[in-house]
Amino acid sequence: MVSNSIKYAFLNKKGIIYVSLQKNYNKYRLIVSDSGKGYKKEDIKSNSFGIKLVESLVKKQLRGKISNKIEKDIFKYEIEF
Repeated sequence: MVSNSIKYAFLNKKGIIYVSLQKNYNKYRLIVSDSGKGYKKEDIKSNSFGIKLVESLVKKQLRGKISNKIEKDIFKYEIEF
């Protein structure tokens, strides 16, 4: 997800990549977002290789769940495991 932000989010502009890891009891939440060009929900291709790979790793190796949302034109991935 971070490498995707580096490649596609900023289009030769400076930007910020946000990475947060929070622990709540025995669960973790990893949040990754960036200040890049943003997405519209319909632009997200859930059948892309990268998204399938991340989803598979989260579900099978971490036994977690992954979600994405857009807040104020900022695309955010959240992984709970």
